[in-house]
Amino acid sequence: MFSDKLQNLIDNAEVVSFDIFDTLIIRSYNQPTDLFRHIEIAKNADGFEAKRIAAEQEARSEAGKHNIEEVTLDEIYSHLDNKFQPLKEVEIQQELRCCSADKNMLEAFSYALKNNKRVVIASDMYLPQRTVEKILRNAGCKGYEKLFLSSETKHTKVSGAMFKDILEYTKVPAAKILHIGDNLLSDSDIPANLGIQTFHYLKATEINAYSDDFLFLRGLDERLVTIPLSVMKGLLVKRKQHLLDDWEDFGYQYGGLMTVGFCQWLKNEFDRQGIRKAFFMARDGYIPQKVFQLLYPDFETKYMAASRRCYIWAGMQNAEDIADYLTSHDTDGVSFGDYWNALALDCNELYNKFKKQFKLNKIITFSDKALLKQFFIENSELLQQISEQERSAALEYFAQIGFDDGKLALIDIGWRASVQKFIVNALKLAHKKQDIYGYYLGTVPHSQKSIRTLGFLLDQGNPKDVEYNIFKTLTLLELMFTAPSAGVVKLLRNSKNEITVKHQELNGNEKHRCEISAKICKGVLQFAKDWLQMTKELPLTVSKDDAYAVLPDFAYKASAKTYSLLQNVAYTSQIGNSKQEIPLYAKYDKNKTFAIICTWPGAESAEKEVSLRLKKAAENIGMNPIFIAPDGYICDENTNRTYRKVNEHDLLFAITVHFNDYKMLDCFHYHVLWNPPEIPLNCDDYLFQQKNYISNDDFLTYDDGGMKNHLKSILIDDERQLNGNSCLVGSFPKSEMLKPDLSNPKLFYCGMNWEIMGGWSNNGRHMGLFHLLDDHNLVTIYGPKKPKLWNVAPWAGYKNYQGEIPFDGFSILQEIHKCGVVLAVSSDAHRRAGAVTNRVYEACAAGAVIISDDNPFMKKHFGDSVLYIDFNKENPLDTYRQIVEKLDWIKANPEKTLKLALASQKIFAEKFCMEIQLQQVLANHENRRKAVAEAMYSQHPEENILAVTYCDAPLFNAAERYRLQHVIKQIQNQNMANITLAIACDASQQDEIQALIPAGCGNIKTVPFALFNKKHSKMLTRGQMLRRIQQQIPHAAFCILQGCEILFSDHFAILKRKLENRPQAYIAYSGCFRAEKDNNRYLHRRGVIPYSDFYNCCVVPSGMFLFSAQTEEFLPPYADDSLDGYEFFAYLNRAVYTHKCEPVYSQHVTCGINVSLPWQYQSTVLTGKMQKNFIQGLVAYDYEQTMAKVQNCGQVVQTYSAAGSFDYYTFKNNLHMIRSITHKIMWLKIAKIFCPLPAKRKKINEKIANLKDERKSYKHF
Repeated sequence: MFSDKLQNLIDNAEVVSFDIFDTLIIRSYNQPTDLFRHIEIAKNADGFEAKRIAAEQEARSEAGKHNIEEVTLDEIYSHLDNKFQPLKEVEIQQELRCCSADKNMLEAFSYALKNNKRVVIASDMYLPQRTVEKILRNAGCKGYEKLFLSSETKHTKVSGAMFKDILEYTKVPAAKILHIGDNLLSDSDIPANLGIQTFHYLKATEINAYSDDFLFLRGLDERLVTIPLSVMKGLLVKRKQHLLDDWEDFGYQYGGLMTVGFCQWLKNEFDRQGIRKAFFMARDGYIPQKVFQLLYPDFETKYMAASRRCYIWAGMQNAEDIADYLTSHDTDGVSFGDYWNALALDCNELYNKFKKQFKLNKIITFSDKALLKQFFIENSELLQQISEQERSAALEYFAQIGFDDGKLALIDIGWRASVQKFIVNALKLAHKKQDIYGYYLGTVPHSQKSIRTLGFLLDQGNPKDVEYNIFKTLTLLELMFTAPSAGVVKLLRNSKNEITVKHQELNGNEKHRCEISAKICKGVLQFAKDWLQMTKELPLTVSKDDAYAVLPDFAYKASAKTYSLLQNVAYTSQIGNSKQEIPLYAKYDKNKTFAIICTWPGAESAEKEVSLRLKKAAENIGMNPIFIAPDGYICDENTNRTYRKVNEHDLLFAITVHFNDYKMLDCFHYHVLWNPPEIPLNCDDYLFQQKNYISNDDFLTYDDGGMKNHLKSILIDDERQLNGNSCLVGSFPKSEMLKPDLSNPKLFYCGMNWEIMGGWSNNGRHMGLFHLLDDHNLVTIYGPKKPKLWNVAPWAGYKNYQGEIPFDGFSILQEIHKCGVVLAVSSDAHRRAGAVTNRVYEACAAGAVIISDDNPFMKKHFGDSVLYIDFNKENPLDTYRQIVEKLDWIKANPEKTLKLALASQKIFAEKFCMEIQLQQVLANHENRRKAVAEAMYSQHPEENILAVTYCDAPLFNAAERYRLQHVIKQIQNQNMANITLAIACDASQQDEIQALIPAGCGNIKTVPFALFNKKHSKMLTRGQMLRRIQQQIPHAAFCILQGCEILFSDHFAILKRKLENRPQAYIAYSGCFRAEKDNNRYLHRRGVIPYSDFYNCCVVPSGMFLFSAQTEEFLPPYADDSLDGYEFFAYLNRAVYTHKCEPVYSQHVTCGINVSLPWQYQSTVLTGKMQKNFIQGLVAYDYEQTMAKVQNCGQVVQTYSAAGSFDYYTFKNNLHMIRSITHKIMWLKIAKIFCPLPAKRKKINEKIANLKDERKSYKHF
């Protein structure tokens, strides 16, 4: 619908004039000249695009010599070679095909006619009048009075002559004529100079296409070097004007181009191999077959029943292979009964055995999978019978649908070609020869050497960067291509001995999914039809790169609306008639959802194991814990990073489990202290880690003792207090406790042996003792073999070393349970810190008896439920003898030993199990949140903060619109109520901007200015606008927002508190992170900013800073004339150098830069260099005086600033930067070890090299 403003203008006019292209009419290309390149490609007309553009320029130049304002298409083509002459008609016909009505403008056009306005049309265009009239007619633009076309009249709008023609023709005063168009000069300025009323229309490519998926389409813009993507964007712009079904739009936008490209590739491959018959396999071949039939109606295709379950039995002969395959799939949350039903096996004898061995209502656990596999192997004869029956049915079905002796193709979307393998195997087992080729959207590396496969986007896992993005969007792709029908379960014979297809039962979720799939399919097909219309006469091949383009854009740039759609869809990762429902995008209840941050997603570590246990315990008490990477990407059940980003505002809180983690998400963060102080203190980058601690909101401590005292020391000058904080130890869920079994007691030990791994000791932890126990076969040892990161084998030479226990969090219980006795020997660091090894809690959960050293924590909490030894570090033999004595006692006193194990288990269940601890954390959370707010947030919420942002571009375009909406959202998200957002804008744009402000937001105001003259030259600087706003709106502090900032909800509350605590600072600022285009977040700035950065005007974004209102007095109003975007640097430098203020750092990272948004303003009045020179001139004397004082203090280090003087602050900064860069290099090296992609590893190596070069630049002193 067109705007109220335009309606009022039409109502007050007698004559309404419309521009044509990009106003009444939109083209299905990103740029008009893309049509020329399309013709060049489709007609193999080398050089046509460039020569067509040049020919137009030459024709206009020649016309200009004769004072002719416009040229015709014939005149343009007269400057082209004869070989290009036939393309003139091609161009005309393609213009007719690619042009359609702009919905909003067509409504305005119809409204004007309905209200008896005289309507004329005016266009600067070289096309013939008959062609333009046909374009208008096709678009529904009928009933206008006259068409003014420059190719006919030789008068143009841009010269003003056409508007004089309109005045002459209509005989109406200029003030009663309204002209509507998209060009700022020819449709606004020129007619306005003649007194004509104007309305500047933002074309569809600026508004409609960007309304919901701005970043998605901006991502396309960055790669719009191909015509297929140009056409795609043009089609999207056209479609976005119509209110259609969301799921149809989803299919159109994300599935259309990919499916067209896939089908084109299939046809080329079929022709290359001489294939004349193609079978698209259910269910994921459904949409590709529909599109293929549309594009190639004469090619024989069939849609065949298929699924992994359907052909697995027909194609497998070895029972162990079947058992392996049946137990390799995800069974998360699935009962034995549902698992059996999903298999759909018609064998009563096997079912009776199954339900006898397994409880049907029991949920399958990790360890149960081994039992399932053994069950199938033991019943191999029954499996063979089932296999033969299903193979017979499959072979008959193949004959029924037309498998013959010729070449044929099987088509699916991917990924391991397992269905093709089963089909080929079934044919081989029946001694039938068949020449089968498998074609897929993508395939991963697989071992099916006996079958022929080829992938479109991805072939055998290559290229790797494509594989990376495909598997981040895998569930999306499968939703995109799945048929709107139930899945195939199996083939069976009916009572008439005919082969029929049994489909999956349609439960509520599957019915919903089928409805969605039908709509998605409709959207994909509509795109294919629109594509065919655009390319039928001018064929275009969609390359793999173009087809793939939407995948990373979906992963990183899809809109919130798109994600909300996906929250209503679930899928299953099982085979057969499964009832499993896994949401594509989970909905979270904030009161029950918290995040566990995985420091190293997917890596095997103690932190991963504790996180898995923490998640299980939380689920046991009705909470919804989720794993996330440090930058907010959701991790799966095994802590592997996925492509999904968490909505941080859906979280009650987040828990960080390692001192390398720091807060970079906008939710309450608890940091868990499990490490004794000696561990972080021994690190070279301890000062960096100390900042990690402080960045969190609150802390979950082990207990009173060394760890808590260390934390208190870190917070020595912090307002936060640890009194009343919650505790959390690295324990175990109560639900996993095993009944003690001490029938064959043996000592269990498991550990990393950190002293050897870290190179802290050549002998390792208690190595003399372990050698004695190992020599006498009294101990079973588990631990890492040779971790890549350290390249050390910590347990080499031990004969009782059993290898590694899976890092799944729970397998260790079974191994402890087998041994029955745990040696829990704490390090000196743990004892001094008042803590114990986590092995104690694992022993309790496993039902083992504990032999412990004389750790005070153990004696205090576990008392006489544990066997103690007087640990003698200097005499391993003495300690060994004590352990042997305890083992002998255990074997001799089984009943007493059992009582000890049960007693320690009782203490564990009542005090230390994770469920109990988490319940205490939850019960105390609101108290801690209030305590942190009282310590960190502003104590004077009644004082107003003024946030200022500028909309001072001549055009309020889509980018400005999106940026402003982002700023408004950041202000709405603040937890301080008394914040006023002032939007400085041109008066002509005020209404449009005001319409973006949500209802009820009285704290968001537009402040209009007369910013531009008639030539659109800017008449006010940002400094001048800021001053006037400061004078109009009362405030205690102010901030300037560039529009790229990501502000945490407590950003202003924390900065305001810092100013309240240190009013003489005048300025407070936070740390900053960068949110890259792939949504990854990286630290940008943390710590005290060197004053030299203020002087050199190189600190962004401005939203990091909060200025006290008193700083306004530091800068006189006359200085505002020379400040247009750098005004906050002027305030900074005047405060620091002239008034000797010391801005205060908040010690928190509460601000980020969204690099997808414009983050550096380019003034049209004053360049950055001009403003920087002006600012440095404002403080020149004070700066030099400050530097002279530093030199006079005896500092002789020869470091020079940009002005040539020694800069003490730069010197200090160099020290900090060297440490920071060294830390980054270390973590990049670690990241490289865990990175699976060669391309990514190469990029990491490049980053490391660049950082090393950067570090050298700081070492010149």
